[in-house]
This record gives sequence, structure tokens and C-alpha cells, in this order.
Amino acid sequence: MKERLRYDLYYIENWSLALDAKILWMTVWRFGFIDPNL
Repeated sequence: MKERLRYDLYYIENWSLALDAKILWMTVWRFGFIDPNL
């Protein structure tokens, strides 16, 4: 739980459109290669 709070605080303190784009890209990259039949 503390780690999640740390990530949330980092996001709040460093918010930018570029950070949102990076998070979106990393999410698509990670889940884009998962077998849809799972």
C-alpha cells in the first residue's frame, strides 16, 4: 500500500501530458503482447 501511495504522489507532483503519454504507451506496450486467448 505504501508503494502505491508513493507512485500516486509522484504522479501528482510530476503530472504532465508527456507523463500521461508515457504511461499510456507503456500500458499498450505491456498488454499489447498478451495472448488474447488467455
